[in-house]
Amino acid sequence: MSLYLVRWPWLTASIVSARNEDDLRDILDEVADIEGVTWSVYRGPLWVDFHVPAKVRIEEKKKGVPLRPDEIVIDDLKALEAGKFELDMPEYSEHTAEMCELITKKAFPNLHKVLFGDIDDVEHAPPAQELEAALRKDLEPLISADWSRATRGQRTDELGRIAQNMGTSVAQVESILRRAGQLPPKGQGTRGEIRKFNKKKRDQGKAPE
Repeated sequence: MSLYLVRWPWLTASIVSARNEDDLRDILDEVADIEGVTWSVYRGPLWVDFHVPAKVRIEEKKKGVPLRPDEIVIDDLKALEAGKFELDMPEYSEHTAEMCELITKKAFPNLHKVLFGDIDDVEHAPPAQELEAALRKDLEPLISADWSRATRGQRTDELGRIAQNMGTSVAQVESILRRAGQLPPKGQGTRGEIRKFNKKKRDQGKAPE
């Protein structure tokens, strides 16, 4: 399994483990349309805390006496029943600071230049105008993804229609069909050749007359 740093078109990045890029596509496609999503292998620092969402408190602990089990009170198990964790990371840690900088550098390069560019002036926050300009540049993938989605909606070929019906990118449809043997290997065919490739496979499977 490899770790991938995934950049969504919005100002969101994820770190996801997957066997390979095809597996990663499938994982991401479970939660959202992956049009415009980019990724790279992540080999940097990582620290994520998983908090069980139950309220725990200590009641009437005697000073200087070790804690007893009956002094632990557990309240509010509703969130726990939903099977969700609260995610967090240490606020003061060189490890997490390096992680945040590396993720920002890879996923949001324009924001990184503003936040980490001037190492001699770390005490002053960057001007709001510079931050907004950087964010607008880092949001360009959102515009590109929307254009790609609109173009996808206008396609009349079979791959385009499948992508529209599935609500995913044409690249993901090609990946699925290629793994299913419904498209030729990458680099050995053009888009829209599903029927032609399948007919060729059927013809190859026929017994000679």
